[in-house]
Amino acid sequence: MQKSEFHKSAARNIRMVQDLFEGDATLKVRTLRAGENPGCTCALLFLDGLVNVTVLNDAVLQPLSKLPKVQPGRSMMDAVKESGLFISFYNEITTLDELKSEIMLGSTLLFVDGSDSCLAVDTKGWSARAISEPESERVLRGPREGFVETMMVNVSMIRRRLATTDLKFELQKLGRVTRTNLCICYIKGLVEPGVLRELKRRLGRVSYDSVVDSNYINELIRDNPRSPFRTINTTERPDVVAAKLLEGRIAVVVDGSPVVLTLPCLYSELMQSPDDYYLNYYYASFGRLMRMFSAFLCYSVPAIYLALITFHQELIPTPLLISIAKAREGVPLPSVLEALILLLAFDLLRETGVRTPASIGQALSIVGALVLGQSAVEARFVSAPMIIVVAISGVTSLIVPRISGALDLIKYPLLILSSLFGLYGYAAGFITVLAILYSMNSFGVPYMAYSSMLGVKYWQDIYLRAPWPKIKRRPFFSRNRDRYEKEVD
Repeated sequence: MQKSEFHKSAARNIRMVQDLFEGDATLKVRTLRAGENPGCTCALLFLDGLVNVTVLNDAVLQPLSKLPKVQPGRSMMDAVKESGLFISFYNEITTLDELKSEIMLGSTLLFVDGSDSCLAVDTKGWSARAISEPESERVLRGPREGFVETMMVNVSMIRRRLATTDLKFELQKLGRVTRTNLCICYIKGLVEPGVLRELKRRLGRVSYDSVVDSNYINELIRDNPRSPFRTINTTERPDVVAAKLLEGRIAVVVDGSPVVLTLPCLYSELMQSPDDYYLNYYYASFGRLMRMFSAFLCYSVPAIYLALITFHQELIPTPLLISIAKAREGVPLPSVLEALILLLAFDLLRETGVRTPASIGQALSIVGALVLGQSAVEARFVSAPMIIVVAISGVTSLIVPRISGALDLIKYPLLILSSLFGLYGYAAGFITVLAILYSMNSFGVPYMAYSSMLGVKYWQDIYLRAPWPKIKRRPFFSRNRDRYEKEVD
């Protein structure tokens, strides 16, 4: 048994903890006599704001104050464990590292005269946000629960949806200073062991002072960290996490963050929406095709338009070319500069609308879109066709929010290449983007895997959403691919 770092005197243990938390006014100390044992003192130490005071009073203080007289030769600590606590869980600790970890998680430390061990009593009870619908993932149909900032509440929501003993939860701590709790969730028999080992290896390499949000972990363990495309997916919905786990993926729940990481992530997954599985498969399939087409329009429309009006006017129908020329008459700026200014202005207005309160943001969007746009056209500062092109690019980026940031970054280089080399420049940039995507992996899984798999059986839940009776296979990286025919190991 490990040697204890505490003393048998409760008073000395109190001084040791007070020295450890010197300058921390939230440390509270309560000493009391152990019931009918006048020669024994018990000491309770906790951090104010992290404990449930009602539980502390009813389940710890009252039983200790009424503890029967202990027979000679019997350990006082054993008597406290058996009759002095009306609590479901406590942990006996013997080291300072365990003490610091327990008290900062909301446990109450209990020292008893004559014992060199400490009981960490589960009295956690800080305030937490109520479960509500996530703002970033609005629901058309389906559950309206969203994750909160408390890890164990999030874990319980996942557990409630997957009533199987194969669902496993592994706890870890990250951050040398923050010591943030995280939970790795997976279903045994479905998860690929190699992916799980790789995740644990990368988490083990994390050496960082602060981990206060899931995005810290995302950036520290992801593949291709310099790529704008995400290789780890995120969600705030427990039903989405449950569906990912059933596909053989892994979820990482971080204490203090309502955003849960799921991996591995494929590009085709970013074109899907959770609502696809709560709507008719015709609507869901049409929606997926619209998202893929919108992603193409977002970064292609400005570049192709600029290439056509600058280098390839012969490809534009004559009436349309004349209309564009009339609209550009009197505009002092070259087309490429005009496009860059409008794209930046749209991104600026969108970012401003996101960062400001809802009522002001809506008004600002209307003013920016209508007043400024109309004024700029009437003042001949920009042309009307360019505003239409930029508006198409901006609106289509909103349809695919999971990769809208990546698309916004791609469209600027493509625009520059098109202004310099026309459609050849656009083609070169587009091929470069495809080459980058096809070279990427997510925890050993090819990022663009399903794009090279021909056959309807591979597209049943990728580019289209087939009826439920037709979807009988999990993703190829799952250990057990059959959904119905085989039992989980």
